[in-house]
Amino acid sequence: MRRLKEALDKGYSNLNLAFYKLHAIKDGFLSENGLSEKRKFLKELKSSLDSESLCEGVILLKSSIETAAMNYTVKKVYAKVGYRFVTGMGYPSPVENGMLLHHIYGVPYIHGESVKGLVRYVYLSEKFPDMLEEPKKFKNLIEELEEGEYKKDENLQKEYSLIFGDKKHEGSVVFFDAYPVELTKDDLVIDIMNPHYGEYYRSKGEKEAVDWDRPNPIFFLTLESVKFCFTVGFNPLKLNEEEGKEKLEKVASCLKGGLELFGLGGKKRKGYGWFEIVEEQI
Repeated sequence: MRRLKEALDKGYSNLNLAFYKLHAIKDGFLSENGLSEKRKFLKELKSSLDSESLCEGVILLKSSIETAAMNYTVKKVYAKVGYRFVTGMGYPSPVENGMLLHHIYGVPYIHGESVKGLVRYVYLSEKFPDMLEEPKKFKNLIEELEEGEYKKDENLQKEYSLIFGDKKHEGSVVFFDAYPVELTKDDLVIDIMNPHYGEYYRSKGEKEAVDWDRPNPIFFLTLESVKFCFTVGFNPLKLNEEEGKEKLEKVASCLKGGLELFGLGGKKRKGYGWFEIVEEQI
């Protein structure tokens, strides 16, 4: 254990490994006496990160995504976090709230499924504007689209299946993971939630919400002012170039609108997760 701690004192080259495992070992955070020092844990974790390794992780993640997209015709959309961004808060971690970090390269990223979900939501809200006000009313309709059985508008069903897929067909548009264009230690910001009325919520309303109930400060990691690259593409073996680029334009339009209007990640009602479109290219 002593030799391990000595090795860790040299700094961390992988944020994911450090955050979820190594720093807790080094700091003794998982011991009986360490559970009250979450802010200290995050500050020391951040200061112990190797800046060059963070940059290298971004480069390697970018390279892996570009390699995966080599056989696709792609469109990239660049967007900068307007305030702060966090995703993966539900992951268990030594400080209670986690962050989605790439399991190999260790850097924050946005899963392609999340990007697809946002685009799909915007696409449906454009086709059915009343869906935002009465989502339950459109539940059966959306299920029909997902089943590939929407009979009221065959053109809509065809386009939906072509882009997103349904239970009978695979979609022809691919949503790749989004990665930070650049990342430094300064982009990692420690934030705090301070929930009140813990006893009230834990008892599901059986106990009163009183002002003298002790708050429960929760510290967590966020990203601030980071620019992400979002990549979508189509397989030219499945779609001809003209139709494929048309669908990519529609997807990119929905993506840009969704990032600016709805955002991604957690705590969006608190101002997190909103993006500003700053650049795009084919």
